[in-house]
Amino acid sequence: FVAQSTMNSYAPLESRDNFAVIPNALNLNRFPSSEEDGRSLSREKLNISKTDKVILCVGTLCRRKAQMDLVKAFEKLPIELLNSTTLLLAGESVGKYGQLIERKIEQIPSLKERTRLLAPNENPHHFYQAADLYVCCSESESYPRTVLEAMLFGLPILATPTYGVREQVREGYNARFFEFGNLEKLGDNLCNMLENNDLLVEMGANSRKMLGSLDTIDEMLDGYEDHFLSAAIR
Repeated sequence: FVAQSTMNSYAPLESRDNFAVIPNALNLNRFPSSEEDGRSLSREKLNISKTDKVILCVGTLCRRKAQMDLVKAFEKLPIELLNSTTLLLAGESVGKYGQLIERKIEQIPSLKERTRLLAPNENPHHFYQAADLYVCCSESESYPRTVLEAMLFGLPILATPTYGVREQVREGYNARFFEFGNLEKLGDNLCNMLENNDLLVEMGANSRKMLGSLDTIDEMLDGYEDHFLSAAIR
């Protein structure tokens, strides 16, 4: 398992004392620096104004990840804030759910103007570099790499407190939580965070610190090696 909370939910099935938690970790060599020049170049590449606030959500457009909730909350932002904010949804659009999101964005002028649907990318560092805030609306996630990636690039996190997300971030330090499906709380947090640049900067810096307290890629690999060797000699 990649999260303690996920393992706990399967505890009744453990009969051989062989469950283990090995959290996901990032190979930092795969990612470029997140300095300010990278941010400017990424925004230029994505054709985003230097003065816009940018919300990012990465992942396949699907019901479990509930990006429609973010689109609906974004639509209801105060008009002045909406007109100075860009929403980036980066991920493959799959099935009817993705089509519903595409249709809603196409039909509402303010969403069409301020929302970008970006194709999945094996190395989406430009998306993170361009962003000010990372949002995860998922009903369930175990220990999402996208949250780790957002923290690496110094982004504050707004997320549902689902399973391992609670183990990756600290509420009030580098993250804020809202319950799944609570669009009002999601919208309130979006407004409060986007309108408070000092808060974004502080929580973003804390995200980097928080990531530094989590397992490294070497610790993750050692964990898998130890677990496989243990299984082989049983």
